Amino acid sequence: IEWSTEPQPFPRLFSSGGGFIEEKFWLPVAACAITIVGLEFLYRKTLVGRAFLAIAEDNFAARALGLPERNLRIASYALAGAIGGLAGFAGGQLLLAFFANGPLLNFYGFVPVALGGLGNNRGAVIGGLALGIFQQAANFLVGGIFSSVAVFSLFIIVLLIAPQGLFGGQAARRV
Repeated sequence: IEWSTEPQPFPRLFSSGGGFIEEKFWLPVAACAITIVGLEFLYRKTLVGRAFLAIAEDNFAARALGLPERNLRIASYALAGAIGGLAGFAGGQLLLAFFANGPLLNFYGFVPVALGGLGNNRGAVIGGLALGIFQQAANFLVGGIFSSVAVFSLFIIVLLIAPQGLFGGQAARRV
């Protein structure tokens, strides 16, 4: 009742001047860079990160090795929620806080991951950058709502050509 159902602006962390140095432009980029570096460090340098990868690769073998699968899954969902919250706050000044943003943000969050290849963080980042450039080009060429149609068409075409994504590898299972 206090905030109503109208889109609301997010609070600012820093009061900065206008133009390109405004917080709404650099905060999402900084949050993305910090998240990418943090995840790469987690997966490559920590035991918990390696356990996450082991559970994702083959949960039966990881359980057989004694890894606490349930606790690791809960921790991975908590980590995903924290990253989602950070992304929502970082991008909130550009999009405003509005309950109807959810489906659109889910679509634009899933498409780069699927295009880059599920399980490939670097591919997801490259897919996100390529998708952003493609969407802005489509927005310039065909305008407004048709840019979303162009993004969805590109998504379908890429997945028809490469179902594992552009940077995803073929799923191979040792027997």
